Amino acid sequence: MKKSILTKGIKVIIGVNSIAAVISLTFWILVMFKIFIQSNTGITMDIMSKASTLGFLIADVFLAVPILMISIPGLLRLSSWGWTFAQMANILWIYSLTSLWARDIYTGLITPGDIIFLPFGLFSIWSINYLWRNKSKFNIL
Repeated sequence: MKKSILTKGIKVIIGVNSIAAVISLTFWILVMFKIFIQSNTGITMDIMSKASTLGFLIADVFLAVPILMISIPGLLRLSSWGWTFAQMANILWIYSLTSLWARDIYTGLITPGDIIFLPFGLFSIWSINYLWRNKSKFNIL
């Protein structure tokens, strides 16, 4: 059976997922050092804010970033697991950003993470639709 070639859209998704993984990991490493490792940074956060930030940090570093990274070779191979992991990453973007924006609109504060990651959330809406319409390239029924 002849394997399909990578479409421009799939290449774009691979590129965006690669960039998103690097930016996410870099962002959370910087946050970890600034908030949880360095002392006397001048950042004052109550315990609930720190707990929420730590929760997102752990979830992104141990779940979202690996899912993004696994999607990349899977999409390159046009494998069903690559398609699945890419869709999982898309859903995580929508979920995470909905949570962040709801929290920050409620508190009246827009955080750097809201701005940095918003384009990935918006992109994921397009990506979900594109991958769904092109699932036959991945041998998904």
